[in-house]
Amino acid sequence: MANALSHLHDLCSSDHHSRLPDRGDPSMPEGIILSFTGTRQLLTKYQMRKMRQIICHPLVVELHHGDCVGADAYAHKLALMIGKHIVIHPPVNSKYRAWCMGIDVEWWPEKSYWVRNRDIVRCGHLLLAVPAGPEVQRGSGTWHAIRFARRWRVRHPDYRIRRLMPCP
Repeated sequence: MANALSHLHDLCSSDHHSRLPDRGDPSMPEGIILSFTGTRQLLTKYQMRKMRQIICHPLVVELHHGDCVGADAYAHKLALMIGKHIVIHPPVNSKYRAWCMGIDVEWWPEKSYWVRNRDIVRCGHLLLAVPAGPEVQRGSGTWHAIRFARRWRVRHPDYRIRRLMPCP
């Protein structure tokens, strides 16, 4: 698993197209669960390209996201188009909900933004965080998830993916 996580980390944190392992490689895991958090604002072309590269990678088999407009909805659409299993962690407050739907979609109970952000972080092998910018923003759900990931001894995950703890 560590080898696969390392390869996906290299893909996300570099601009070159590194060779990734084949799915048939015996050192690869059955599949990687990707946790996702992102901005509600307009995504850059770079962010959309990196999201496509990572979410559509054959080692990623499941996507967890928070069902908000913007990056969550885009990540959902990518995963849905290629048949990934999707787990939605909806917020209680529906003001920014995207109301994502699909065939292979699992719904968790609605929770407050902060609680469901922690659930999203805890449930994945990796976190892909796509904040509005590189600076920390108070009150941002994306930055809340990043700060929570740091407390779990995860290096700063903005614009990158990092290894996380398995879901309890």
